Amino acid sequence: MKNKKRQKNKNKIKFSNQKANVVACKKLEFTTEEITLTNPENIIVKIKSSAICGGDKKAYIGKHPFVDFPIALGHEFSGEIVAAGKKANNFSAGDRVVVEPAVNCGNCSNCLQGKYNFCQDLTFLYRQGKAGMAQYIEVAANKAYKLPDSLSFQEGALIEPLAVAVHAWQRNQVKFSDKVAIIGSGTIGLLLLQLALNSGVKKTTIFGISDSKLELAHELGADNVIKNQNKSKAEKLNNKYNQVFEAVGLEQTLNQALDITKPDGRVVLVGLYKNEILVDLNKAIQKELNIYGSQGYCWNFSEAIDLAASGKIKLNPLITNQFKLAEIDKALETAIDPAEEAIKVICNC
Repeated sequence: MKNKKRQKNKNKIKFSNQKANVVACKKLEFTTEEITLTNPENIIVKIKSSAICGGDKKAYIGKHPFVDFPIALGHEFSGEIVAAGKKANNFSAGDRVVVEPAVNCGNCSNCLQGKYNFCQDLTFLYRQGKAGMAQYIEVAANKAYKLPDSLSFQEGALIEPLAVAVHAWQRNQVKFSDKVAIIGSGTIGLLLLQLALNSGVKKTTIFGISDSKLELAHELGADNVIKNQNKSKAEKLNNKYNQVFEAVGLEQTLNQALDITKPDGRVVLVGLYKNEILVDLNKAIQKELNIYGSQGYCWNFSEAIDLAASGKIKLNPLITNQFKLAEIDKALETAIDPAEEAIKVICNC
């Protein structure tokens, strides 16, 4: 029996993996580890492309609110399966996949109701030390989605933020006659803009501070782009919109969202707030505004993939910079430098 166990372990496929970690403010280290299949329901993915997100940038500058050093980087990624467990249904080596990085318990009342984004123990792969900024990763097969051949691995790395935007979009009740405003011209804001345009609403406006991002919003089809530093122009739009998405996460942009929403309108909060903020809730009371939060995603990856594969949502225009994994320090410096006006920075493995 012991000999059989030794032989079984000997036959396990092993992958030598290099993984990027932030060990101190603006200090990166690559660690080497061995990855094998630890569960028959898991797969091992050779990571092809990984995108830098806001959380990665906060980790790099030492301001991540939930995780201490060392911090594994990257949770927006795509790749190719190189090993699949016997119970990894519908997957095999060679499949191109996108991975949902959220990890839920599956047993709490919220998970049992299918609302896993409210899981009492919700966490993410990177908080468990599993990184997208790496060569390989082992994940549960039920968190993987096949990536159509029509989408590149780089586009696949943007499916995760698209799922965030899809979930936020589903929090509204848009009508064709509605005017929709999006505050924030970053990745999520530009994806929400495209979702609004695909819904056929009457008018779309996007507010931002970056000239290049607002120019891209115009190219994507926004009816109106407003630079938020032009206060007089922005204030003229108070009480003009039925639906407003706040995709920044700042005190001033939340108050702006309350200002520009029509009475009985809806505000969807997508941006995360770093600190406690002051909000004039009398605006919400007097206008009977409907305010909704949007927490990540929940069963939204398949729809996000379909939208991208159909061409309804364009992901390539959001990819502004690409680097090799070995150049992750340059990639992060580009991502955090306002002068670069980067939208999505990709590391290719």
